[in-house]
Amino acid sequence: MSEQAEKREPTLEAGSLILQRRPDEQLRTLTEAEYQILVHGDVSEEREMRNVYAGVSGSALIGFLSQLATVDWGSAFKGASKLPFILTGLLFAIFLAAAFGAFHCQYRISHAAKKSPYAWLRSRLDSQADTKNSI
Repeated sequence: MSEQAEKREPTLEAGSLILQRRPDEQLRTLTEAEYQILVHGDVSEEREMRNVYAGVSGSALIGFLSQLATVDWGSAFKGASKLPFILTGLLFAIFLAAAFGAFHCQYRISHAAKKSPYAWLRSRLDSQADTKNSI
């Protein structure tokens, strides 16, 4: 029995997994933290928030332009009604704040792609990869 165990091909045991090494591939182990970084990419929440900010910004812009087009500004000035001015200003402020939030999230996504643990791990794994055998 001990002779059969010695004749087996070299394997790598990671946790409860046993992997057979193929001649054309390299085996590397990842820690749990490295795996989670690769799975989530470190920017999924930023992308979600960017999309939310972009949606709110687009909706506020449409509301602002609709308000400008539909309000009778002559009668609003003559009647000294403050409500159209307040609502229009509020929609414009929401548009500006949401647009700034979207641009800020996009900046953080770009920054994470270049200078984050995710980028560091990707570059480390890429440098370890055997590029001679790649297609």
